[in-house]
Amino acid sequence: MSRTLTVYLAADLKKFSPQLRGAEQDLGRFGNAANRLGNTMSSMLGPAMIGAAAAAGYAAVKFGTDGVKAFVEDEAAAAKLATTMENVGLAHDTTNVESMIDALQRETGVADDQLRPAFGKLVGVLGETAGATDALKLAMDISAGTGTSLESVVQKLSRAYGGSAGSLGKLVPELDKAILKSGDMDAITAALASRFSGQAKTAAESYQGQLSRLSVGFSELQESFGAGFLGALGATESKTGDLMVAMHNLEPA
Repeated sequence: MSRTLTVYLAADLKKFSPQLRGAEQDLGRFGNAANRLGNTMSSMLGPAMIGAAAAAGYAAVKFGTDGVKAFVEDEAAAAKLATTMENVGLAHDTTNVESMIDALQRETGVADDQLRPAFGKLVGVLGETAGATDALKLAMDISAGTGTSLESVVQKLSRAYGGSAGSLGKLVPELDKAILKSGDMDAITAALASRFSGQAKTAAESYQGQLSRLSVGFSELQESFGAGFLGALGATESKTGDLMVAMHNLEPA
């Protein structure tokens, strides 16, 4: 029995040894392939990750510089509207108007850099805050419903409030001609509201409207960063100098 077992094992080993050597060779080839793949991935991803880091750094710097620029521009626009409000004797309403415009831009996705000049034009014609606010919201509905820019709609509405309603007929051909000829702005705005009410809200709820609202939110975040950055510098030159030194020291890194 032992001889039989010995012969059996010897025969089995003869089969096994070449297979083992083949397996070792296969494993070696697999290892080499894995190493080559690792080297390839490293060479590909290394520059990509460096590029991503550089892009992230650039994005951060751009966010900061754009934030300061956006804040400065926003302050200038707010000051311009405040002057208009003062000129028509409504300076006491400036803060409330700014709050209204901020809420409106976040609800509709129409940025304050469009809303401020629109409101300024309307309040300059109407001379009162509540009426100008209603006219602005109507203009936004008409703009969304017709696809016409808010600026263009406000120009036509302003002319209509000034006694020339004919341009509204071109903007909305379906508007009753008799109402237009009457020049009765209560009747004209009621007809416009009946036709376009809710259009700005509907536009804000669309996919594009949601993107616009997010864009407004991001812009406001940038402006807040700019305000904080400039506020941190303060009025003294020494803080600016300290910051310049700190940034210069960071350059090698």
